[in-house]
Amino acid sequence: MTFKRGTGHLQIGGGELDLIVDQVTSGPQTFYVSPSGSDSSGDGSQGNPWQTVAKARDYLDANVYQTGEMTVYLRGGRYELTNTLAFGTANSGANGYYITYRAYPGETPTISGGKRVTGWAPVSGQPYWVASVPTNMGFADYFRQLYVNGVRAERARSDWIPAANYLLDPLNTNTCQGLLFATNSGLKAYANLSDLRLLHIVNFKVVEFTAAVPGRSNQALLALFNPIVSVLVWTCKTQPR
Repeated sequence: MTFKRGTGHLQIGGGELDLIVDQVTSGPQTFYVSPSGSDSSGDGSQGNPWQTVAKARDYLDANVYQTGEMTVYLRGGRYELTNTLAFGTANSGANGYYITYRAYPGETPTISGGKRVTGWAPVSGQPYWVASVPTNMGFADYFRQLYVNGVRAERARSDWIPAANYLLDPLNTNTCQGLLFATNSGLKAYANLSDLRLLHIVNFKVVEFTAAVPGRSNQALLALFNPIVSVLVWTCKTQPR
């Protein structure tokens, strides 16, 4: 039996004050994770693996004293993340040994931050299919990436639409509140405004914004709010997506 840390509690017994130290075993140095495993009833063995990499990470940090090289085998299949999988110094190897996470021999595990979209159905009279991605089923209310058969696909988008002018804050003309588009610019009256994103490219930078259309009698307005992503580019265009 090997102690990882000196935790314990005091107990009165037989007129004496005894220190009872809780033991943390060294345990096996090989562990297993499988999409069909269980984080609640699994023990990390090959016959009873955990279900998530996060469970393996947390268990090893809290319960196992490292006396040699340690390996966590990931069985084949898809591991869908609902939170960021992070590793810090507390999750690294100890006593001069490594902790290695690797695929089980002959199998291919996939760790993905995405969520598989199923239930596709053809649209009558149209050359495309649709699928439901409700937030109550674990889907995000908006996503910037879509992959089809492992290949990144292009999201639905408009053509490039030049903006007519900037909308400046009336109290601070150095602050831009939005972009103005001419009514004949080709900007549509979008019904699903909450799904709309404005891809704004200017001064070597592309920024993706959420959008709103308060409405103007002579000009359409897209108000810019919290930027989602910003990347340097070498062009200058504005495009709602």
